[in-house]
Amino acid sequence: MLVVSIISFLFSRLKISNQHCFPTPFIHTPKKFTEYCTDGLSLSLIFLFIGIIISIPISVWDEMSIWILKARIFSAHQGLDFSYTEATNNYYPILWPLNNAFYFNLIGDYDEIAKWISALTFFSFLAQLRGCLFFLGVKRPLLWPLIALYLILFQHWTFYTALPENLLMAFLMAMTAWGLMWFKDPLHSRKYLLLALVMALGLTLTKFEGAIIACLGGLSLILTQRKELLNKKYRLYGASLLILFFIPWGWSHWVEIQGNQVLYYHLHGQISVQNINTMVKMTMGFLMKTKIFFLMGAAVLSVLALCQYQPWAKEGKFLLFWGAALILFSITAGLFWPSADLQRYYPEVLSRLLIRATPILMLIWAMRSSLD
Repeated sequence: MLVVSIISFLFSRLKISNQHCFPTPFIHTPKKFTEYCTDGLSLSLIFLFIGIIISIPISVWDEMSIWILKARIFSAHQGLDFSYTEATNNYYPILWPLNNAFYFNLIGDYDEIAKWISALTFFSFLAQLRGCLFFLGVKRPLLWPLIALYLILFQHWTFYTALPENLLMAFLMAMTAWGLMWFKDPLHSRKYLLLALVMALGLTLTKFEGAIIACLGGLSLILTQRKELLNKKYRLYGASLLILFFIPWGWSHWVEIQGNQVLYYHLHGQISVQNINTMVKMTMGFLMKTKIFFLMGAAVLSVLALCQYQPWAKEGKFLLFWGAALILFSITAGLFWPSADLQRYYPEVLSRLLIRATPILMLIWAMRSSLD
Protein backbone atom coordinates (compact mmCIF):
# COMPACT_ATOMS: atom_id res chain seq x y z
CA MET A 1 0.00 0.00 0.00
CA LEU A 2 2.68 2.48 1.05
CA VAL A 3 5.05 1.31 -1.65
CA VAL A 4 2.50 2.22 -4.34
CA SER A 5 2.25 5.81 -3.11
CA ILE A 6 6.02 6.24 -2.77
CA ILE A 7 6.82 4.66 -6.14
CA SER A 8 4.25 6.87 -7.86
CA PHE A 9 6.10 9.92 -6.50
CA LEU A 10 9.43 8.55 -7.69
CA PHE A 11 7.98 7.99 -11.14
CA SER A 12 6.76 11.58 -11.10
CA ARG A 13 10.43 12.60 -11.39
CA LEU A 14 10.79 10.81 -14.72
CA LYS A 15 10.27 11.97 -18.26
CA ILE A 16 6.74 11.11 -19.32
CA SER A 17 7.33 10.14 -22.93
CA ASN A 18 9.88 10.38 -25.71
CA GLN A 19 8.48 13.78 -26.58
CA HIS A 20 9.17 16.52 -24.06
CA CYS A 21 5.92 17.59 -22.50
CA PHE A 22 6.78 19.75 -19.50
CA PRO A 23 5.82 23.45 -19.71
CA THR A 24 9.38 24.54 -18.90
CA PRO A 25 12.70 23.04 -19.96
CA PHE A 26 13.64 20.11 -17.76
CA ILE A 27 17.26 21.27 -17.32
CA HIS A 28 19.24 20.85 -14.14
CA THR A 29 20.63 24.16 -12.92
CA PRO A 30 22.73 24.68 -9.79
CA LYS A 31 20.81 25.89 -6.77
CA LYS A 32 21.44 29.31 -5.33
CA PHE A 33 22.24 29.77 -1.65
CA THR A 34 18.80 31.31 -1.02
CA GLU A 35 17.16 28.24 -2.56
CA TYR A 36 19.06 25.95 -0.21
CA CYS A 37 17.91 28.11 2.69
CA THR A 38 14.24 28.16 1.70
CA ASP A 39 14.22 24.44 0.93
CA GLY A 40 15.97 23.70 4.22
CA LEU A 41 13.51 25.77 6.24
CA SER A 42 10.52 24.26 4.41
CA LEU A 43 11.73 20.68 4.87
CA SER A 44 12.52 21.40 8.54
CA LEU A 45 8.92 22.50 9.04
CA ILE A 46 7.63 19.42 7.22
CA PHE A 47 9.73 17.05 9.34
CA LEU A 48 8.63 18.92 12.46
CA PHE A 49 5.04 18.10 11.53
CA ILE A 50 6.00 14.47 10.92
CA GLY A 51 7.75 14.34 14.30
CA ILE A 52 4.60 15.68 15.98
CA ILE A 53 2.48 13.00 14.26
CA ILE A 54 4.76 10.27 15.58
CA SER A 55 5.08 11.71 19.09
CA ILE A 56 1.37 12.26 19.85
CA PRO A 57 0.00 9.10 21.51
CA ILE A 58 -3.09 7.35 20.21
CA SER A 59 -6.00 8.88 22.10
CA VAL A 60 -8.83 9.63 19.62
CA TRP A 61 -11.87 7.41 20.13
CA ASP A 62 -12.17 6.43 16.46
CA GLU A 63 -8.50 5.46 16.39
CA MET A 64 -8.95 3.01 19.24
CA SER A 65 -12.51 1.78 18.80
CA ILE A 66 -12.57 1.31 15.02
CA TRP A 67 -9.21 1.15 13.28
CA ILE A 68 -6.77 -0.13 15.91
CA LEU A 69 -9.36 -2.54 17.33
CA LYS A 70 -10.01 -4.07 13.91
CA ALA A 71 -6.31 -4.35 13.19
CA ARG A 72 -5.75 -6.04 16.55
CA ILE A 73 -8.53 -8.56 15.90
CA PHE A 74 -7.32 -9.34 12.36
CA SER A 75 -3.81 -9.85 13.71
CA ALA A 76 -4.89 -12.04 16.64
CA HIS A 77 -7.29 -14.19 14.59
CA GLN A 78 -5.07 -14.25 11.49
CA GLY A 79 -8.08 -13.40 9.33
CA LEU A 80 -11.11 -11.17 8.82
CA ASP A 81 -13.24 -11.33 11.97
CA PHE A 82 -16.01 -8.75 12.39
CA SER A 83 -17.87 -10.34 15.29
CA TYR A 84 -16.26 -7.97 17.82
CA THR A 85 -16.81 -4.74 15.87
CA GLU A 86 -20.54 -4.74 15.09
CA ALA A 87 -20.98 -1.36 16.79
CA THR A 88 -17.95 0.26 15.10
CA ASN A 89 -18.77 0.65 11.42
CA ASN A 90 -18.34 -2.82 9.93
CA TYR A 91 -19.23 -1.31 6.56
CA TYR A 92 -15.93 0.60 6.44
CA PRO A 93 -13.34 -0.69 3.95
CA ILE A 94 -10.41 -2.53 5.54
CA LEU A 95 -7.23 -1.45 3.73
CA TRP A 96 -6.02 0.64 6.68
CA PRO A 97 -6.65 -1.92 9.48
CA LEU A 98 -5.26 -4.71 7.29
CA ASN A 99 -2.08 -2.70 6.80
CA ASN A 100 -1.75 -2.12 10.55
CA ALA A 101 -2.49 -5.80 11.24
CA PHE A 102 0.40 -6.74 8.97
CA TYR A 103 2.79 -4.61 11.01
CA PHE A 104 1.37 -5.95 14.29
CA ASN A 105 2.25 -9.45 13.08
CA LEU A 106 5.66 -8.26 11.89
CA ILE A 107 6.71 -6.14 14.87
CA GLY A 108 4.46 -7.17 17.74
CA ASP A 109 1.90 -5.59 20.06
CA TYR A 110 2.80 -1.97 19.55
CA ASP A 111 -0.21 0.22 18.73
CA GLU A 112 1.94 3.29 18.11
CA ILE A 113 3.33 1.72 14.93
CA ALA A 114 0.11 2.98 13.33
CA LYS A 115 1.33 6.54 13.99
CA TRP A 116 4.61 5.86 12.18
CA ILE A 117 2.68 4.51 9.19
CA SER A 118 0.38 7.53 9.32
CA ALA A 119 3.43 9.83 9.30
CA LEU A 120 4.84 8.01 6.27
CA THR A 121 1.56 8.33 4.35
CA PHE A 122 1.43 12.02 5.34
CA PHE A 123 4.86 12.60 3.81
CA SER A 124 3.74 10.65 0.74
CA PHE A 125 0.74 12.98 0.44
CA LEU A 126 3.01 16.06 0.59
CA ALA A 127 5.41 14.53 -1.95
CA GLN A 128 2.51 13.89 -4.33
CA LEU A 129 1.34 17.48 -3.90
CA ARG A 130 4.85 18.69 -4.74
CA GLY A 131 4.86 16.44 -7.81
CA CYS A 132 1.55 17.94 -8.97
CA LEU A 133 2.93 21.47 -8.57
CA PHE A 134 5.95 20.42 -10.61
CA PHE A 135 3.77 18.99 -13.40
CA LEU A 136 1.89 22.30 -13.54
CA GLY A 137 5.15 24.12 -14.25
CA VAL A 138 5.68 25.82 -10.89
CA LYS A 139 9.29 26.97 -10.52
CA ARG A 140 11.51 24.57 -8.61
CA PRO A 141 12.57 27.11 -5.91
CA LEU A 142 8.89 27.51 -4.96
CA LEU A 143 7.96 23.82 -4.66
CA TRP A 144 8.91 23.01 -1.06
CA PRO A 145 8.02 26.51 0.24
CA LEU A 146 4.52 26.07 -1.22
CA ILE A 147 4.20 22.73 0.56
CA ALA A 148 5.23 24.43 3.81
CA LEU A 149 2.69 27.18 3.13
CA TYR A 150 -0.01 24.55 2.67
CA LEU A 151 0.86 23.01 6.05
CA ILE A 152 0.67 26.38 7.77
CA LEU A 153 -2.66 27.31 6.19
CA PHE A 154 -4.50 24.00 6.21
CA GLN A 155 -3.23 21.84 9.03
CA HIS A 156 -6.04 19.67 10.37
CA TRP A 157 -6.24 17.64 13.55
CA THR A 158 -6.77 14.41 11.60
CA PHE A 159 -3.25 14.74 10.13
CA TYR A 160 -1.85 13.98 13.60
CA THR A 161 -3.84 10.79 14.20
CA ALA A 162 -3.71 7.10 13.29
CA LEU A 163 -6.95 7.52 11.33
CA PRO A 164 -6.84 6.65 7.60
CA GLU A 165 -7.13 10.32 6.56
CA ASN A 166 -3.45 10.70 5.60
CA LEU A 167 -3.63 7.56 3.48
CA LEU A 168 -6.76 8.83 1.75
CA MET A 169 -5.08 12.19 1.02
CA ALA A 170 -2.01 10.37 -0.36
CA PHE A 171 -4.16 8.32 -2.75
CA LEU A 172 -6.16 11.41 -3.74
CA MET A 173 -3.04 13.34 -4.70
CA ALA A 174 -1.48 10.30 -6.40
CA MET A 175 -4.60 9.98 -8.56
CA THR A 176 -4.33 13.70 -9.35
CA ALA A 177 -0.64 13.32 -10.24
CA TRP A 178 -1.27 10.49 -12.70
CA GLY A 179 -4.15 12.45 -14.22
CA LEU A 180 -1.89 15.46 -14.74
CA MET A 181 0.79 13.23 -16.28
CA TRP A 182 -1.81 11.94 -18.73
CA PHE A 183 -2.66 15.52 -19.75
CA LYS A 184 1.02 16.43 -20.12
CA ASP A 185 1.82 13.38 -22.22
CA PRO A 186 1.31 14.39 -25.90
CA LEU A 187 0.60 10.74 -26.73
CA HIS A 188 -2.03 10.46 -23.97
CA SER A 189 -0.80 7.01 -23.04
CA ARG A 190 -3.49 4.91 -21.41
CA LYS A 191 -1.04 3.57 -18.84
CA TYR A 192 -1.39 6.83 -16.90
CA LEU A 193 -5.15 6.39 -16.78
CA LEU A 194 -4.61 2.84 -15.57
CA LEU A 195 -2.32 4.05 -12.79
CA ALA A 196 -4.87 6.74 -11.88
CA LEU A 197 -7.46 3.96 -11.61
CA VAL A 198 -5.16 2.01 -9.29
CA MET A 199 -4.97 5.07 -7.03
CA ALA A 200 -8.76 5.43 -7.29
CA LEU A 201 -9.07 1.83 -6.12
CA GLY A 202 -6.87 2.75 -3.16
CA LEU A 203 -9.28 5.59 -2.33
CA THR A 204 -12.21 3.19 -2.54
CA LEU A 205 -10.59 0.65 -0.22
CA THR A 206 -9.57 3.27 2.36
CA LYS A 207 -12.84 4.98 3.33
CA PHE A 208 -16.49 4.48 2.45
CA GLU A 209 -16.71 7.91 0.83
CA GLY A 210 -13.46 7.26 -1.01
CA ALA A 211 -15.44 5.61 -3.82
CA ILE A 212 -17.44 8.81 -4.30
CA ILE A 213 -14.27 10.93 -4.29
CA ALA A 214 -12.64 8.60 -6.84
CA CYS A 215 -15.68 8.75 -9.11
CA LEU A 216 -15.82 12.54 -8.88
CA GLY A 217 -12.18 12.67 -9.99
CA GLY A 218 -12.85 10.27 -12.85
CA LEU A 219 -15.92 12.22 -13.99
CA SER A 220 -13.92 15.47 -13.85
CA LEU A 221 -11.37 13.86 -16.16
CA ILE A 222 -14.12 12.74 -18.55
CA LEU A 223 -15.76 16.19 -18.58
CA THR A 224 -12.42 17.78 -19.42
CA GLN A 225 -11.48 15.37 -22.20
CA ARG A 226 -14.88 13.96 -23.16
CA LYS A 227 -14.23 13.74 -26.91
CA GLU A 228 -11.34 11.37 -26.34
CA LEU A 229 -12.48 9.53 -23.21
CA LEU A 230 -15.90 8.71 -24.67
CA ASN A 231 -14.14 6.93 -27.52
CA LYS A 232 -14.57 3.14 -27.68
CA LYS A 233 -11.03 2.42 -26.51
CA TYR A 234 -11.65 4.35 -23.28
CA ARG A 235 -15.08 2.97 -22.41
CA LEU A 236 -13.51 0.43 -20.08
CA TYR A 237 -12.28 3.39 -18.03
CA GLY A 238 -15.86 4.62 -17.49
CA ALA A 239 -17.03 1.11 -16.66
CA SER A 240 -14.26 0.81 -14.09
CA LEU A 241 -15.50 3.97 -12.38
CA LEU A 242 -18.94 2.39 -11.98
CA ILE A 243 -17.37 -0.72 -10.48
CA LEU A 244 -15.38 1.41 -8.03
CA PHE A 245 -18.56 3.20 -6.94
CA PHE A 246 -20.31 -0.04 -6.00
CA ILE A 247 -17.35 -1.73 -4.29
CA PRO A 248 -18.16 -0.35 -0.78
CA TRP A 249 -21.78 -1.47 -1.05
CA GLY A 250 -20.73 -4.90 -2.26
CA TRP A 251 -18.21 -5.12 0.55
CA SER A 252 -20.74 -4.25 3.28
CA HIS A 253 -23.19 -6.77 1.79
CA TRP A 254 -20.49 -9.45 1.90
CA VAL A 255 -19.82 -8.69 5.57
CA GLU A 256 -23.55 -9.08 6.25
CA ILE A 257 -23.92 -12.43 4.49
CA GLN A 258 -21.02 -13.72 6.59
CA GLY A 259 -23.36 -13.39 9.56
CA ASN A 260 -22.05 -10.07 10.90
CA GLN A 261 -24.19 -7.11 11.80
CA VAL A 262 -23.67 -3.92 9.79
CA LEU A 263 -25.04 -0.69 11.23
CA TYR A 264 -25.28 2.15 8.69
CA TYR A 265 -25.22 4.86 11.31
CA HIS A 266 -25.50 7.96 9.16
CA LEU A 267 -27.01 6.43 6.03
CA HIS A 268 -30.59 5.71 7.04
CA GLY A 269 -32.09 9.21 7.10
CA GLN A 270 -33.89 11.16 4.41
CA ILE A 271 -33.54 14.58 2.85
CA SER A 272 -35.68 17.30 4.37
CA VAL A 273 -36.05 21.07 4.39
CA GLN A 274 -34.74 21.07 7.96
CA ASN A 275 -31.57 19.24 6.88
CA ILE A 276 -31.02 21.66 4.00
CA ASN A 277 -31.43 24.65 6.31
CA THR A 278 -29.07 23.09 8.86
CA MET A 279 -26.43 22.34 6.23
CA VAL A 280 -26.50 25.92 4.88
CA LYS A 281 -26.04 27.38 8.37
CA MET A 282 -23.27 24.93 9.22
CA THR A 283 -21.38 25.62 5.99
CA MET A 284 -21.54 29.39 6.33
CA GLY A 285 -20.59 29.21 9.99
CA PHE A 286 -17.64 26.94 9.23
CA LEU A 287 -16.32 29.19 6.46
CA MET A 288 -16.54 32.30 8.60
CA LYS A 289 -15.00 30.54 11.59
CA THR A 290 -12.21 28.98 9.56
CA LYS A 291 -10.81 32.26 8.23
CA ILE A 292 -7.83 30.69 6.47
CA PHE A 293 -10.05 28.38 4.42
CA PHE A 294 -12.31 31.34 3.59
CA LEU A 295 -9.33 33.49 2.55
CA MET A 296 -7.91 30.70 0.38
CA GLY A 297 -11.27 30.27 -1.33
CA ALA A 298 -11.43 34.03 -1.89
CA ALA A 299 -7.89 33.97 -3.30
CA VAL A 300 -8.80 31.23 -5.76
CA LEU A 301 -11.96 33.05 -6.84
CA SER A 302 -10.08 36.34 -7.31
CA VAL A 303 -7.43 34.61 -9.41
CA LEU A 304 -10.15 33.01 -11.52
CA ALA A 305 -11.76 36.41 -12.05
CA LEU A 306 -8.54 38.33 -12.78
CA CYS A 307 -7.13 35.71 -15.14
CA GLN A 308 -10.17 35.27 -17.37
CA TYR A 309 -8.18 36.51 -20.34
CA GLN A 310 -5.75 33.61 -19.97
CA PRO A 311 -6.83 30.46 -21.79
CA TRP A 312 -7.54 27.48 -19.57
CA ALA A 313 -5.35 24.46 -20.17
CA LYS A 314 -7.05 21.06 -20.05
CA GLU A 315 -5.35 20.17 -16.77
CA GLY A 316 -6.63 23.43 -15.26
CA LYS A 317 -10.20 22.58 -16.21
CA PHE A 318 -9.75 19.12 -14.72
CA LEU A 319 -8.62 20.58 -11.40
CA LEU A 320 -11.42 23.15 -11.43
CA PHE A 321 -14.09 20.49 -12.02
CA TRP A 322 -12.66 18.21 -9.35
CA GLY A 323 -12.21 20.95 -6.76
CA ALA A 324 -15.78 22.16 -7.29
CA ALA A 325 -17.09 18.59 -7.08
CA LEU A 326 -15.24 17.91 -3.81
CA ILE A 327 -16.59 21.10 -2.23
CA LEU A 328 -20.14 20.37 -3.42
CA PHE A 329 -19.92 16.83 -2.04
CA SER A 330 -18.63 18.15 1.28
CA ILE A 331 -21.57 20.48 1.83
CA THR A 332 -24.26 18.05 0.64
CA ALA A 333 -23.05 14.68 1.98
CA GLY A 334 -25.01 15.09 5.21
CA LEU A 335 -28.38 15.84 3.62
CA PHE A 336 -29.50 12.24 4.02
CA TRP A 337 -28.33 11.92 7.61
CA PRO A 338 -30.85 11.68 10.47
CA SER A 339 -31.40 15.20 11.81
CA ALA A 340 -30.06 14.36 15.26
CA ASP A 341 -26.81 12.96 13.84
CA LEU A 342 -26.49 15.94 11.53
CA GLN A 343 -26.68 18.39 14.41
CA ARG A 344 -24.29 16.41 16.60
CA TYR A 345 -21.58 15.11 14.27
CA TYR A 346 -21.60 16.98 10.97
CA PRO A 347 -19.73 20.18 11.95
CA GLU A 348 -16.62 18.06 12.56
CA VAL A 349 -17.27 15.82 9.53
CA LEU A 350 -17.69 18.90 7.32
CA SER A 351 -14.18 20.09 8.18
CA ARG A 352 -12.77 16.63 7.34
CA LEU A 353 -14.51 16.58 3.97
CA LEU A 354 -13.57 20.14 3.03
CA ILE A 355 -9.89 19.66 3.88
CA ARG A 356 -9.71 17.13 1.03
CA ALA A 357 -10.46 19.91 -1.47
CA THR A 358 -7.68 22.19 -0.18
CA PRO A 359 -4.74 20.65 -2.12
CA ILE A 360 -6.77 20.97 -5.33
CA LEU A 361 -7.44 24.64 -4.49
CA MET A 362 -3.72 25.09 -3.88
CA LEU A 363 -2.93 23.65 -7.31
CA ILE A 364 -5.48 25.91 -9.04
CA TRP A 365 -4.15 28.97 -7.24
CA ALA A 366 -0.52 28.14 -8.06
CA MET A 367 -1.31 27.46 -11.71
CA ARG A 368 -3.43 30.56 -12.28
CA SER A 369 -1.14 32.89 -10.29
CA SER A 370 1.63 32.53 -12.89
CA LEU A 371 4.00 30.82 -10.46
CA ASP A 372 5.57 29.12 -13.45
